[in-house]
Amino acid sequence: MKKLLIVPDTHAPYHDERAVRIVESVIDHWQPDIFVCLGDWVDNLALSGHTPNKVHQGPNAGKEILAAATRLESLSRGIKERHFIMGNHETRLERYIAQKAPALDGMLDIADALCLQKWDSVTPYNETLKLGKVHFTHDVGKAGQNAHRSAAASYMGSVVIGHTHRMAYEVVGRQAGPPIVATMFGWLGNSAAVDYLHRAEAKRWPLGFGIGYMEPSGVIHLQPVPIVNYKCVVEGRLYDGR
Repeated sequence: MKKLLIVPDTHAPYHDERAVRIVESVIDHWQPDIFVCLGDWVDNLALSGHTPNKVHQGPNAGKEILAAATRLESLSRGIKERHFIMGNHETRLERYIAQKAPALDGMLDIADALCLQKWDSVTPYNETLKLGKVHFTHDVGKAGQNAHRSAAASYMGSVVIGHTHRMAYEVVGRQAGPPIVATMFGWLGNSAAVDYLHRAEAKRWPLGFGIGYMEPSGVIHLQPVPIVNYKCVVEGRLYDGR
């Protein structure tokens, strides 16, 4: 069976580096065959369309994207098959150009900026990556605790989503055919860097990622991997990032 490593929202360069290093250790030892990024890998905070509550003091957009691209390449390098799904934060560059610098339309592309030219696929935001019998997408317009269920209903099939920063896993049986799996795998961001909602709410977002095992038939056995106290377990091996 092929092994999948599934990375949810990371919001680099405002990510949790200890959590990302744990994922890196899992990759080194577990050696997945397929890498799937569910989007919002880069935060693009400098290009945010939200009304800020303070002056942005972080790196400019170019430095943000460069740092995110460098970290993504170092994390995924060596994995044979790589897929990137654009999230709403990746679209911030395109939206910024459309709203504030239309003369630059066509000159800057987030996929190029993130160095995704040699990846096996790049899925646009609001589109779907289909691997085996599972749909992968950033979101279907929902962000609450039931977003995975809404996504499964939209596809009428098994689905993995990002966007919500939540972790949930549900299997629903069917009278005909295999059961439907709906899941979301948390996030890898740094809650201390979140300033657009109460810190107590950001703390509710669990650190984690996902893995899967794909049969030749295309059935993928999905598993959430929570990171608890900077530790996780994959195939009985404890990864400690403390």
